[in-house]
Amino acid sequence: MVGVTHGAFTSHFEDIINKKVENMGLSSEILLLRDSRFEGRECGKEPDASFEPKLIRPNKNDWPTLTVECGVSQSLKKLRRDTGWWLDNSNQEVKIVILIKVYGSRKIRIEEWQWGPITHRVTRNTPNPPDVGPKMTQWLNIKRNPQILATGPLTIDFRKFFLRDPENAEADIAIGEEALQVLARHIWSGTLE
Repeated sequence: MVGVTHGAFTSHFEDIINKKVENMGLSSEILLLRDSRFEGRECGKEPDASFEPKLIRPNKNDWPTLTVECGVSQSLKKLRRDTGWWLDNSNQEVKIVILIKVYGSRKIRIEEWQWGPITHRVTRNTPNPPDVGPKMTQWLNIKRNPQILATGPLTIDFRKFFLRDPENAEADIAIGEEALQVLARHIWSGTLE
């Protein structure tokens, strides 16, 4: 699904990450992949945005470490299936998937997913559930009622993003409440009101 709200939100979110990377002096280490298609076991998929550490993964067919799935019309359930596709089909080369679900002009939900140990209830339908798989590692909401309020920050793990340890002033990428509120304000002021 590509639309004004979808494209604007994804673009603003990319800008926030790019500015954080730039502030650490690491712009030359990250490649933003917009229209790249990645082939899984049974089908291919294009992320709404993705980032690849180009010094560590320099090849054309390398998977990104961070992908973004944004949805306005898709259900949260569908977006969660998409996050699982990225983590599973890449053989966990995609380390982080950011899911963004826009609910009209009142709410945005952001979730971070990674591959990891999961706990399940054993049921009749799944007597032996897997020990590892896609796992939500953080989530937050941005709401307007009437002010824009965000629960944050959203923190992106440096090691998983860059595939190396941080040095000197390098650190996890934290997108704070204020940046999330500005992001929502840009979207809601122009496209959904």
